[in-house]
Formats: sequence, structure tokens, C-alpha cells
Amino acid sequence: MHRTDKTLSAHSLKKLKLWRPGKRRRAQVAARFWFYDVMLASSHRRSMDELLAELPVVHGQWPEQGDQPIVFAVCDPHYFSLHAESLMASLNRYAPDSYLHLHLYDPCEDQFEGLADLCRRYRQVHLTRTWEQTGFEGVNGEKRVIYFQSARFIRLFSILQAARRPVITVDIDSLIRGDVNEVVQAAQGADLGLFLRPELAHSGKNVLASMVYASPSPASLDFFEGVARRIAAHLLAGVQTEMLDQRCLWKLYVQKRRHLKFWRISQRFSDWSLGQDSIIWHGKGPRKESRKYLVFKRQLLQSGGSSLGKGCATIVTCPVTRSFRVGWKPQNEEPRVASTRIRCLNPLRMLQAQGLSVELYKDKRKEDYDMVVFLKAYNENDIRLAESLKAQGKIVIFDLCDNHFLMNERRVARLRRMFQLADHWVTSTPALADVIRMHLTDLDQKPLHIIEDAVETALIKLPFDVMGKSKARWQLVQLARFLKQNERGCTHLVWFGTHQGSHSDSGLAHVQKLKPLLERIAAHYPVTLTVISNSRDSFMRHFAGWQVPLFYMDWNPHSFFTAMKLHHIAVIPIQVNEFTKVKTNNRVAISLYLGLGVVADRIGSYEAFADCIFLDDWENGLLSYITHPELVAEHVAHGRRIITEHYSLPVIAKRWCRLFDLAWKEKNIPEVIVPTSLSASR
Repeated sequence: MHRTDKTLSAHSLKKLKLWRPGKRRRAQVAARFWFYDVMLASSHRRSMDELLAELPVVHGQWPEQGDQPIVFAVCDPHYFSLHAESLMASLNRYAPDSYLHLHLYDPCEDQFEGLADLCRRYRQVHLTRTWEQTGFEGVNGEKRVIYFQSARFIRLFSILQAARRPVITVDIDSLIRGDVNEVVQAAQGADLGLFLRPELAHSGKNVLASMVYASPSPASLDFFEGVARRIAAHLLAGVQTEMLDQRCLWKLYVQKRRHLKFWRISQRFSDWSLGQDSIIWHGKGPRKESRKYLVFKRQLLQSGGSSLGKGCATIVTCPVTRSFRVGWKPQNEEPRVASTRIRCLNPLRMLQAQGLSVELYKDKRKEDYDMVVFLKAYNENDIRLAESLKAQGKIVIFDLCDNHFLMNERRVARLRRMFQLADHWVTSTPALADVIRMHLTDLDQKPLHIIEDAVETALIKLPFDVMGKSKARWQLVQLARFLKQNERGCTHLVWFGTHQGSHSDSGLAHVQKLKPLLERIAAHYPVTLTVISNSRDSFMRHFAGWQVPLFYMDWNPHSFFTAMKLHHIAVIPIQVNEFTKVKTNNRVAISLYLGLGVVADRIGSYEAFADCIFLDDWENGLLSYITHPELVAEHVAHGRRIITEHYSLPVIAKRWCRLFDLAWKEKNIPEVIVPTSLSASR
């Protein structure tokens, strides 16, 4: 047989083996990345400013300019609690007077309090911080992890731009075992350093991103801007490919290596085998649970005075896992129902990400639950279930977020029965808490907890909703055309909500009161009004004869956020009555979060935002925003700060967690510390 002149290299042979059974998935993921990378070519050539404007807003302060290198790491609340202190303790001990910058994803009060405590105890480390609310609460865990891993290189570029200093990017579970200046010395003036593994057939592992070195040179800035733009294009398109950050680093390295002064990082500076002479250790994979890693980590924590350093070594790597199990039972499991998303599905996913055993209620697992949360669920079957749970000594929590005491007598009777059975009552506003107390004076009073709505930063979308996606795209095209037709000097207003709530005197009918005012304003200043709701028939009935340009589109999770951002002002008229006065501030908060000014009628829950919206001041509020558009940006910035501190999902999830802990402890059942195995980020 005639042999070919060229033989396949060992690397090529390994690539071919990807197609063997069991390895095809890797090749499919690699092909997916390359396909989308080509498809998104125009997007990742957009300016960095444009891309950053579409990503979550970054709060805090980037490091100042100087000469000393910066160690940079990112973490979510879970990994912050596990690893942030040990990283800081290692720098304090082995690299005193060093600089650390932490970027936090979805932080809440615990992380800010923890950072303040770390600064007090580890005074030889100069700590700076930034943070963002990612908007990934409603997204599965794998996509969140990909975002957390990848977005750090977008933030790395921002640090390089701001500080113009060498940056050493490490995983949050890293331990520093020497002077970080040794990294800069070893780089010998290189533009960047990567830990390369080109011999591997797995294209996502040709670069190991556990440690990346970046100098502030022009070539380095150009390289990391390219990486940031490429990653941002993928993330903004919703294409979160496994190991996206490492794939983008490798691709840019291959493209630009001839124009870079490059340092190939050795294992001494990125060591997962935990060698004694290594400068940086990584807890890669199961090594986070190895004795050598844990003992060293415990010694660091003990030297810093941390209570975590005392006792068995497993505590420093394992969170407290609560021994109770929670089932969450909404009245309706449909994600299109706002109360289901906001008061069940979103906090449930956040609590799951933090390690709590909580899930949507499943009847076949009824015996496994220690407590069940009923959200507006109080039909006859719900009541029988609650009675059965009580008979077994389990905890029943009932959450009501609307004034259902206005319903018919039979429903109110069932509602009272559910309140009577519940061990803890939960509601969404102080005003509704007053209503509950007033109507239940003849019952045994139970603990009543006020847990507000968390602002939705992402909407849950059904994965195979082809019709929904197509309809959303079509309506967005129509909306953009409508707004462009009325573009010149025009202010775009929007109203959104269900056309009629569970009480007849609510919803779209309340917008009628704005007709005379908007027509009067339109005579001097061009305005449009878009209605985003769930009934075109109701829209046609209520808006016949208006002299203001109108547009209707259906509420759709695939289009809602995009549609809202095309407008300037959200109008929220309310006919205040026994039903509407107890509503949450969700519509105000989501409008501010999405960048709109707000003019609304006053109810109790809106007072939290009184300094950054107009309440009961319709004409002045609308004219102020129309004539001074910069006021919208000021109010939005203020509103977003309030949301981050009080109404973000991590904050609200923490309140649910406290309630579960309290309910559990009241049963006098001792809480158990259970070591849990943490999956590796790679």
C-alpha cells in the first residue's frame, strides 16, 4: 500500500480522537464556539464603550494609578464566603503592602460587612473593590458560572485602563505563597503572560486561566481589549459556551502572538499540584478538599484571627449546609405570572445557588420536606396538604402578596383557614401587613414577616419557545419603526402591566386619567405612549379616540427589557383603593433599573423612591423630564443605589433564608454542619 508523504502530527491525531464515542461533545462545543465567534464578528468589533454600556453597571472604584502590581479576583457571594479571606490572609502574610482588587457579583450586605472586617484585620493589604448585579438570577447555574468566569476579563481591561499597572488575575480560591513582585520580575517586561497547554486536544484547555499576567503596555491593552470585546459579544448574544474565557484568550493569542512580547507562565506561578516552592497555589478541582491545601488555608486563617480557622479543617472549605428541606408551592407555576417569578422562582434559584435544599414543591417528595411555603395557594387541596403537613409536625409558611380579603366569601374563608394553619405569615408590604392583622384579629396571631419583591434583572424564558421568540422579534421591529416615525425631539412614554388585576378596579383602566394631561402636553412637546400588556382588546377599548401617538405590544419575556429601554419615562397611574394601595414598588423599581424616569401616583411602597421619582406631581414631573432629560440619568443612578441596597435579589434571598433559619430553630431542632463537596469551576 502506498503511504502518503505527510503524516499526521500527534496533536492532529488527538484532535481526530475527539470524534470517538464519548468525546464528541467536546468537539461539538468547540465547533459551537467557532461558529458563533464567526457569526458575532461584527459585534466584537464594536467599540468597548458601546459593549460596556450594554453590560451590567459596575459600582465601586477601580484601583488608582501607581507602580505596584495588583492581584485581581472575582467571586459571587458563595465563593466570597469560602475563599476571599484566605486569599487576603495569604497576601497579608507573604506579600505585605500588596494590592488586591476584588470584583463582586450580586453582593448583599454580608459581603460589604465582610470586606470591612477583612480590611480591619488584614491591614497590610491595600484592598479596592467593585461590584455588579449580573441579572443572571433566573438563569441556570452553568450559564451563571460561565458569565462569572468570562466577564472578569472584561473587568480586567477596565482595571488596566484605569490603573495602568501590572495586573495578576487569579482564581478566588488561590493562595499566595510569596512576593507578588516576583511575578513581575519573572515576566521580564513582557506584555502578557499565559499558562499555555497547546499539546492538549481539548481546545478549551489550551490556555489555563487560573493565573493570567497583564502589563499596562499598549500591546497588552490592545490584546485584552480584544479579549474583552470578544467575550462581551458572546455574553450579550446569550451564547455562553463552556470555557468561553479560555477559548477567547487562546484565539487572541494565536492571532496576535507575533506582535507581543510574551511570557509563558510556568507551574511555579500557577500551581495546582501544590508544590512547596510555588508562588501561587490554586485549589483546582478536588484539590480544594485535599489535606495539604486545607491545612495551609487553616494556618492562614488562624494567623488572621478568623474563627473559621479553628476546629476541623473541613470547615474552612465547606459552608454550613442546613439540614432542613424546603418545598415552595406557588398558586401557579407558570413563569409568565409575575408573583410566581418574583416571589418564588427567582429567590428559589438564588437560594439553591447558595447551597440551600429548596425546590418547587413536588407531591411525590412530600415526606422529604421539613417546611413548605405556600405562595397565594389556598384552594381546598392546598388546605388539605397544609393540614397533613401540620399533623406530621412540619412547618407551614404562607405568603400573600395581594389583598385577597376583597374576594368572595368562599375564597376569604379558605384564606382565613390557610392563615390559621400556617406557622409563619409572610407578606410583601407594610400596608398589606396592616390589612392582614386587621382581618385576622380573631385568630391566633403568628409571626408576620415583610419580605419585599426583588427587582427582576433577567426574565425566565422557556428554552424552546420558538413562537414566543418570533412574535417578540416582530413586535420589536414594529415598535422601533413606530418610535422612529416619531423620533425628532420626541419623548417616549411607556405603561406596562396586566390589563386587569385579580381585582376589577385595577390595571389598564387607570391610564385613562392621563388622557387630558398627555394631550395638553403633546400640543407643545411631542410625546408617544407605548402600552405593554396582555390584552389588545382591552387596549382598543380604553384608548379609543386618544390624540397622542399610541403603540400596543404584548408583554413577552423575550422582548420586555429591550422594549422598555427604548423609552424615556414610565408612567404609573393608580386609582388608589383597597387593592392597589398595598401593592409593592416593583413597577417603579424595574423602571429605574432599566434606565427610565418614573412619574406615578403615590402609594406607601413607592415612598422608598420618593427622592428619585415624581409622586402625585404629574404635569411638573413629565415636563421636568421632557425639558431636562439629564434629570432622568440622575434619578436612575440614585434609584439603582436604593435597589442594590434594599431590593436586589441577593438581599431579598437573604431575608427568605433568615426566615427559614428562624422557623427551623423555633422547632428546637439543632442545626447540623454537614461537609459538602464543591464542584470545580473547571
